[in-house]
Amino acid sequence: WYKLCCPTSQIARPEVPGAIYRIRKAGGEVSTACPEPRWKLERLDDLEYLKAQMKAPDLYTRRTAVEAYAKLPASAFKNGAVQEDYLPPLLISAMQPDSDRFLEHAIIFAFMESRDISSFNAMLVTNPDRTLLARAGLYCLSQTDPKQADVQRVVKLLASPDPGVREAAVFGLQKVPAWRDAAGVWLKEQLTGNADPAVLRPAVEAVAKDDHFRVHLGSWLASAKPGAMQRMLLEVMAEVAAKQKFIPEWAGALVTFLESNDAESASLAAAVFAAKPSKLGEDLRAKLSGIARDEKRPGTVRLPLMLALSPITPSDEEFSLLMAALNPSVAPDSRTAALAPTAAEVLARATLTSPQLTILAEVLPDCGLLHRPQLLRAFSRATDEALGLALVGHLEKCGALNSLSAQDQAECFGKFPDKVQQRLIAARGKLNQGAEQQRARLDDLEKTLPAGDSLRGKVVFQHAKASCVLCHQAGYFGKHLGPDLSKIGGIRTRRDLLESIAFPSASYVRSYEPVEVKKKDGTLAYGIIRNQNAQSVTLITGAVTPDVTVTTADIAAMNPGAASLMPQGIDQILTPQELADLVAFLMSLK
Repeated sequence: WYKLCCPTSQIARPEVPGAIYRIRKAGGEVSTACPEPRWKLERLDDLEYLKAQMKAPDLYTRRTAVEAYAKLPASAFKNGAVQEDYLPPLLISAMQPDSDRFLEHAIIFAFMESRDISSFNAMLVTNPDRTLLARAGLYCLSQTDPKQADVQRVVKLLASPDPGVREAAVFGLQKVPAWRDAAGVWLKEQLTGNADPAVLRPAVEAVAKDDHFRVHLGSWLASAKPGAMQRMLLEVMAEVAAKQKFIPEWAGALVTFLESNDAESASLAAAVFAAKPSKLGEDLRAKLSGIARDEKRPGTVRLPLMLALSPITPSDEEFSLLMAALNPSVAPDSRTAALAPTAAEVLARATLTSPQLTILAEVLPDCGLLHRPQLLRAFSRATDEALGLALVGHLEKCGALNSLSAQDQAECFGKFPDKVQQRLIAARGKLNQGAEQQRARLDDLEKTLPAGDSLRGKVVFQHAKASCVLCHQAGYFGKHLGPDLSKIGGIRTRRDLLESIAFPSASYVRSYEPVEVKKKDGTLAYGIIRNQNAQSVTLITGAVTPDVTVTTADIAAMNPGAASLMPQGIDQILTPQELADLVAFLMSLK
């Protein structure tokens, strides 16, 4: 529990031993009896007995009684289980001050069984002492007959001071289009006032499911209260653009923010354009290009706009800005490091000059491992033999060649002359270590690595240099692209972990095996299967690259992949101490 659930366990701090203590007064005795023993209810078909137990002080007893009460047949009630007889005991139970989620769920289910729409509407109250009733009413209405709901009362609860009530109201918006229509009118007014943006955001995200309201986000942005409210809307618009598409009607309001002196809002506006780059009109491209070229603007504005305008031909100053964003010496949660995937994608699509490609080839070994496949695409149009030979040499030096899939090799080196192709084949063959060489390398690491520190290792795990956190989850931080490492120390030895880091293609975790999909047009797709059905296959292609979906009709062959998506060479870019610390951290995850 401490490793995975305690929030403070995820914060780097000095190692302080702790324990759970049982304290006993001098001369006292430790009781062996369980306090407040729970007992099984009897007479579950006795109406009056259950009504009495629904008022019991013990939550477990009350929940069991409510569950049994909801299952009673209509014949058990004088009036056939209608409001006059069935609901009052539930109302009394719901209004008691102490409760838990299990009891609340049982009460809401019991209310829902009544199908009494008028009572559900009456439960939509704003009284802070009746929050469970309000939540029950919202859930019951959205799940039974939402058309009969008092929509105005539903909408008011979107601003309830109770988070649970707001959550239930937003749940209803997501399910019921008519509720979203009323909420849209209400939100337009709230966005111009003094409401808390954090309170309104879930409702804005819910109504943005409809095309009608997505279009109006731009006008809402223009009229919203300046400051935090407008920034909230910009963040929602970026999410919508990434999941759906960029809405042309937003452009006018977004450009206004780009041209403002508010750097934070301008950065958010730029992120909306970059969320899913799409075709832009000539006038809009001209405005965005002017802002992207303005050296006085921060990188958080310029780089996303470069991506929105891609492919570009960067000037030397723009190229320097892009290269600075690839600096791996910053933590991945910093604003600079957050731009690294954007910079890599801009460079991958850009038309670079020969000197720029030469510089990129030289610094490629020092760039983040996960950005290398992206950056290599920048060389897909290059034909210079000297550049190709230099690129192979740099990749060979950092041990990155073995991580190249057949697709990456064909795309990045396909246009280089034969001499470069032969050099590439020779270099890959030399680096392709057999079992004996791998065993010798692991033996050497085990013997020579210094003692590791798990707290320093946590920093290495999250650092951009190794970028482990972009694919793997450990406790509360990380992503689920690769295997979950939250308990890896309990099921793997130190040598196993060293092998996985140094030779990620030596073995695969079940369900994370890479596959190579050959399409009928001759192109390849490579990755881990995220989803597969009769119509298509969707592949995870990397931490910083989008998923690829191939329709079944376009597949010529699908075979096991030879190389892991996890890049090889992490053991070479980390110092021995950093590697030892990383392994110590992984071993501590149990």
